[in-house]
Amino acid sequence: MPTRGLAVVIGQGSATPLEVLSSLYPSIPVTFIADAAIPRGGVVPELSGMASLLVNSTGYQALLREVRSTRPAGITTFSDAMLPVTARLAHDLGLPYHSRKSAELLTDKHAQRRRLASAGLDSVRCCTFSNFNQWRQAATEVGFPMVVKPVRGMGSKHTHPVADERSGERLVSLLFADTSHPTNELTFIAEEFLQGRNTHPFGDYVSVESLVQDGRVTHIAVTGKFPQRPPFREVGDFWPAYGTETELAAIRELAESAIRALGVSVGICHTEIKLTTAGPRIIEVNGRLGGYISIMARQALGVDMVDLAATLALGGPVPDTFPEPSSVHFQYSNVAPVHAFRLEAVNSTRSVREHPNVRAYRQYIRVGSSLPDGVETRRFDLVSGVADDHTDMIRVLRGALAELSFSLDTAQGLTELEALSLLDG
Repeated sequence: MPTRGLAVVIGQGSATPLEVLSSLYPSIPVTFIADAAIPRGGVVPELSGMASLLVNSTGYQALLREVRSTRPAGITTFSDAMLPVTARLAHDLGLPYHSRKSAELLTDKHAQRRRLASAGLDSVRCCTFSNFNQWRQAATEVGFPMVVKPVRGMGSKHTHPVADERSGERLVSLLFADTSHPTNELTFIAEEFLQGRNTHPFGDYVSVESLVQDGRVTHIAVTGKFPQRPPFREVGDFWPAYGTETELAAIRELAESAIRALGVSVGICHTEIKLTTAGPRIIEVNGRLGGYISIMARQALGVDMVDLAATLALGGPVPDTFPEPSSVHFQYSNVAPVHAFRLEAVNSTRSVREHPNVRAYRQYIRVGSSLPDGVETRRFDLVSGVADDHTDMIRVLRGALAELSFSLDTAQGLTELEALSLLDG
């Protein structure tokens, strides 16, 4: 492992600065790079003495000079939004990372669809629009049902299903009237809706976690999913995924073909794939570690995904193969409603923590917090556990969540939301 350090561009993503340091400190010196929009004192005060921090306050060229002065041996990010600037820095510093073109393909959903289509891997109809007139043209080209989402974005934020023209016009009017959108979310993509096959009680999509080094693709896992909550809120994952070896092999092959088509030569990829009656179809390829995947990888195999990402960035060796867990490891979240609320209480968390199959229970929304309306995934908590098999996993979850509930103050008054009602959809 090179003795020089690792530069990590931070932003909203799949690993926080503290998670990075918990994996790398003190063996690998870390320099965090933050956008000027993040107050220096508010990034993570606890980093003092454990890592250095550079803030992009005077423009890219000044930032480049500062980063170069630290002589990093590698660079990476765990944030979708930061992929383009990380790729630019890597290019200018002569460090291995996604090329600037690949970073664009990995963050622009429309450009990615076009590249995958040109490679014969995707046939999803799609069209971008940034005003109401363009929406009408997109509706004609894509047809219904469709999915509307930002060209750049994550966490299902501003992602909506559209059943017909009338509901689409109503939605698009609201989207363009919403002044809270960042500038980079003012362009949307309309995509053909991919209808999943019946996979109850599991979700109709999976993700593939892959390492890429010198163009060689190594799959760590095919990760199963729980059914999404409307409109597209993710609930959790389990490892290994449920399916026949023939189907799982086809999923891995599709993920690898997509990664190669996007020109990825180094790094970690998180590829989401829909399970349809016609076979696996690509939802999207992400050029970073998947959200919450590092927790499950450590639990299932003792594998540190953040350390693997650092090793790839620094040019160190990574495993050629990864074993399959002998048990089913899962992480499940009770997701908050899409309407505004204030969290008044979380009840009976002790019964979850004391369940023999639960390995950890984390709360993400603090009691007293108020959340506005929003269709993105907002997790009350995260339950991590282990089961003998996939059927046992459902039994374990039902037992662990039997007494858990959330007290919400909403526009309709006080409401008691039972965790089992969320699990059952």
